[in-house]
Amino acid sequence: MKREELELEKLELEIARLRQPQHKTWGFWLGLFSAMLALAGIVVQDYLTKIESANAKYEMSEAKKIREKAEADTLFFQKEKKKIIAEKSKLVGDVEKLVGEKERLEEENSGLYSTNKNLRKANEELAKIGKSQTTIVNKSDIIKRAENAKYSIGFYALGVKDDKYRKIKNWLTHTGYSFRGGSNLNDRVSWLASKPTVLYYTNDTTMAHKLAEDLRAQTGIKFAIQRGAGLGVGEGEEQWVYYIHMVIINK
Repeated sequence: MKREELELEKLELEIARLRQPQHKTWGFWLGLFSAMLALAGIVVQDYLTKIESANAKYEMSEAKKIREKAEADTLFFQKEKKKIIAEKSKLVGDVEKLVGEKERLEEENSGLYSTNKNLRKANEELAKIGKSQTTIVNKSDIIKRAENAKYSIGFYALGVKDDKYRKIKNWLTHTGYSFRGGSNLNDRVSWLASKPTVLYYTNDTTMAHKLAEDLRAQTGIKFAIQRGAGLGVGEGEEQWVYYIHMVIINK
């Protein structure tokens, strides 16, 4: 076959191919497949992106919930801690009140015991008078001692010689007073009176004046009277307790 004939046949085949519909050609289907594959890739990528975004939002939402719960738990525990501290403080205060009340009651009972003891002593002295055959003078002294036995006297001194302190203390006990303690101090203390004083704790000052006059007769020193602050005096003892502060200041 000659060259011209071959060229003619090739041309006829190309014309026949061009006359065929495009969807019946391999190129059409190959292009269509490529386009669909690309479109599918875009759809899949978009879907994966949406999934990742949804997962991220879910994780952020869960993290937010966890953070909010942690903050709420922290706030709750802080409130509970404050409540526990407040309850502890209240309990400590209640315990301190109970301890104070216990001490007060013990002191009160001690004071009542001391008062009752003095009253029993006074009654015993008075009972002896009725049975004794002593003289009128002796009976008068016994009555005074019996009357004095109702009172409990404390005696503190400053600037007083020891023998003088012992002499006044012995006079107090000899005249029937119940001695509740005291000391001849070497140094001044904050609660000590500034001058010779009889401290009383009741509205009736009769006994305080009597005690001050008796001390003046014994010592030659004038004693003032003054209402005390109540240190060491139990409830119910006020009318029976007196304190003597004998303070001598050498100028």
